[in-house]
Amino acid sequence: MLSRGDFCISLPLHAINAVALDLDGTLIGPNEKISPSVRDSVRVLATEIPVFICTGRERWSTEKFARELGLTSLQISDNGAVIVDPMSGWEPVWNASIRREAAASIIEVLGHRHLAFFANNADHIFRDLRSAQEHKLSIISALDMVSDSADELIAHFRNSEFTEDFQVNKSSLPYNGLWAVDFTPSGVDKGSALQRVSERLNICLEKIAAVGDSFNDIPMFEKCGFSMCMGEAPKQVQEFSDVTVPNQSDGGLVFAIEKIIRPAIKFD
Repeated sequence: MLSRGDFCISLPLHAINAVALDLDGTLIGPNEKISPSVRDSVRVLATEIPVFICTGRERWSTEKFARELGLTSLQISDNGAVIVDPMSGWEPVWNASIRREAAASIIEVLGHRHLAFFANNADHIFRDLRSAQEHKLSIISALDMVSDSADELIAHFRNSEFTEDFQVNKSSLPYNGLWAVDFTPSGVDKGSALQRVSERLNICLEKIAAVGDSFNDIPMFEKCGFSMCMGEAPKQVQEFSDVTVPNQSDGGLVFAIEKIIRPAIKFD
């Protein structure tokens, strides 16, 4: 058992051969910057095993932070809808799109509700209704909602005629304390993307660890072999992880890497 104050943690049963890291609320906090201690810890880890960001943000933001950390493995953006390869000019190696009629129905509802949003595909980001409706989209994100409003929006789309065309996840926005609702193609989330990356890297899922903090990380927690949740995460999210580490602001990711992940690399 490991301990740090109130944190008593069992190590993973299997060796850890790769790590998936959420971005907002895990790698970065409200200031949207990577702290020096996190940067140093992740950079060292990435020299030992593949490390990949797995985020709801667009590929360009993912690339920015991955470059800062010196990551060279496949990286996951758009809540699992886009996978890019740093070793091939950061070009997508896989991406999926929401069926156009379904995407149009989502955008129409967001427009009627006057919700802030962005929409992405593998090549562009769109922030206005007209331009978004004219393109295939990998993800549509409604932004800046209180928790109850986000839940109500999700409930609204459970009865949509296009429900089978997309998947809906709720994610926290640590830079303002509000919530986003993310729409991705049906069957596409952080968990499905984790499985695709594991197959491309030839690493079994049980030997991949994941660290996150929000509802959209739950599919990733369910797929990986060992999951860690940040201390600030909602209790409902913590219940899906194997362990809870200290808060992001208190060095939770460094604790996860140095006290749990790195000791497990050499288990097998």
